[in-house]
Amino acid sequence: MAFWRHPLRIGLALVVVGVSAAVFLNLRQRAEPVQAVVVQRTDPDAIIQTRGSDVVQADAFGDNIRVVAAQQMTYAGGGLRMTDGVEVTVEARDDRDGFVLRSRTATVDAGKTELSLSGDVRLVAGGDLEASTESAQYTESEGVVRMPGAATFVRGDMEASAARSVYDRSADLLQLHSRAAVTLAGAGETTTTIGSDSATVAQADGYMAFEGGVSIDAGGLLMEAARAHADLIPDSSRIKALALGDGVQIAGSESGAGQLRTMAAADIELAYSEEGGAIEQATLTGGARLALAGSVPDRGSEIGAASMEIGFVADGDGIGGLTARDDVALQLPAAESSAEQRIEADALEVDGLSGDGPEEARFTGGVEYRERGAADGASRVARAEELEATLAGGLSSLEAATFRGGVTFEDGGIVGQGDAAHYLIADNAVELVAAEEEGQAPRVVYERGSVRAETLRIGFSGPQIGAQGGVESVLGGAAGEDAGAEYPGLVDAVEPLLVTASQLVYDGAEQLVMYAGGAHLWQGDTTFRGETLVLDEATGNLLIDGAVQTRFSMSRLNQETEEVETSLATGSAEAMRYEQELHRVTFAGAAHLDGPQGDLQADHIRVQLQPDDLTLDRVTASGSVTLLIPGRVVSGDRLVYHDAGGRYEIEGRPATFVEQVDEGCRETLGRTLTFFTTANDVSVDGQSQVRTATASVACPAQLLN
Repeated sequence: MAFWRHPLRIGLALVVVGVSAAVFLNLRQRAEPVQAVVVQRTDPDAIIQTRGSDVVQADAFGDNIRVVAAQQMTYAGGGLRMTDGVEVTVEARDDRDGFVLRSRTATVDAGKTELSLSGDVRLVAGGDLEASTESAQYTESEGVVRMPGAATFVRGDMEASAARSVYDRSADLLQLHSRAAVTLAGAGETTTTIGSDSATVAQADGYMAFEGGVSIDAGGLLMEAARAHADLIPDSSRIKALALGDGVQIAGSESGAGQLRTMAAADIELAYSEEGGAIEQATLTGGARLALAGSVPDRGSEIGAASMEIGFVADGDGIGGLTARDDVALQLPAAESSAEQRIEADALEVDGLSGDGPEEARFTGGVEYRERGAADGASRVARAEELEATLAGGLSSLEAATFRGGVTFEDGGIVGQGDAAHYLIADNAVELVAAEEEGQAPRVVYERGSVRAETLRIGFSGPQIGAQGGVESVLGGAAGEDAGAEYPGLVDAVEPLLVTASQLVYDGAEQLVMYAGGAHLWQGDTTFRGETLVLDEATGNLLIDGAVQTRFSMSRLNQETEEVETSLATGSAEAMRYEQELHRVTFAGAAHLDGPQGDLQADHIRVQLQPDDLTLDRVTASGSVTLLIPGRVVSGDRLVYHDAGGRYEIEGRPATFVEQVDEGCRETLGRTLTFFTTANDVSVDGQSQVRTATASVACPAQLLN
């Protein structure tokens, strides 16, 4: 450069003039000779060799560069070579930091624009940056120091190295090329080591940038990325924020429940504590993935989403909170007693994650829950607008779940619907409820029918169904037949049965369904009522208890017209039992049956039907029997009616037969009485009696009404 030429040429001219003057004076004065200082020439090519070189290059602003060395050699082309303790000082200016270069040797090109240093080169820049290498070049026009070989750097808590490096004095910028490595000391004993293909260290501007094959070891976190950008805490080498991009993988080293195993995304930004060193938050964007350690080794949860924000606890050893958005999926591991579970939603929030649990997680928007592979072979699906989940083992085990908003819960042939559903994992059951205000009653549809009630509980072992409050149930029909259910022959097997009650309990294993609290089962004109009603779907048996009222169809042969007539029989009792295999209906306790046999009351009434469960075969009554048929009242202890032939047999102590006649009523008494619907005679104790021999009595109230 020009600033080297003029001082050196003037200096050389002065040296020549000085030497000539000294020779001239010596020749004239013939002074006493002095012992000359002999400089042993070390380079025969040098035209001048001096000891104790001190070269200063100045410009309009003052001294600019100063080069000091023990020896200096000047060559014919104008170049300089300096050896033994070379020190190059570039003065600081308002627009730049100064620096010092030290080496064993240094050369200056003929144009005096470049310095080349070699042999144990040391750089001190910005007051606190120190570098060491074997060779370096400084170009004044560019204001940079190039280090073509391996170099190491130290500044405060930072150490760096690279195979090639460039230091820009004007920007106080360090460029590391090929096998760049930077180690930063954080708060406490934490350190961060960063390796990459290349790096830019701009501590004065508060950042570092890394490109190509970035690998980072940050206090137990191992990171990999294509690029990284670190923002530094002012006036320090501690990281304030770290941005990783173009395919990022981060692995943790802790194995406790809830600890980080891995997280990955297209880009990840890490925010550090004010002191540096500890990571406080991670922001993942673009295919975010998070894997956590579970309570059982290698059985942790995995979370995926389009983006994710992860908060870390104060010591940086665990995850303290989590927010995930868009295409969220939480995968829970299968265990010996639980199925593999997966939850998908639009968003996920976890307020705290201690690892000890339980933890509360909230899923919102298009929630879908699936589980498969349990010991019972379950394959369940739940859909809702929102899910509040209780998880343990660092989000690896689902303990309970509450679904809200348009809930649908499916398990094999069972579908539950409601405003809200509580999934009780430990009980292997789900409870469906209505919303708190003006909600729609939940409903369960299963292979044999459906149930609607204020509260529904489904136990998946069995299955079992429990319903409370305003129970409305539909049973049978074609669905029931296809499911292999047996329903009473008293009803039409093709048409569904409707049932209402206050409570319902269905046991799928036993194939029993029980209704309680004003139970009412009906189909068309056929109806059964009672406090409790139990239907055995394996046998078709029906049991009703408490304030029983029934109405069902029965057919009988009209003895006079010899035609089959079908009519509705009504009955009441304290209890009723229908036995499908025996084709038998039994009323017990204050029994009353008004049917083809007449209006019959007794303690106990049994109706025997023919195999079609419609045609009457016989009726048996016992205990305080009273039979009312047109114009007749019969009473006794036991009565048997045979529809074939229309024969009645009654026993008593005595049995009484009262018949209405024009002038009043006649009474016939006997231990046994036999009579027929179409005949006028009565057989008493096996002997036929003439009616006129029967005593006249006052007509009972039943005949007068």
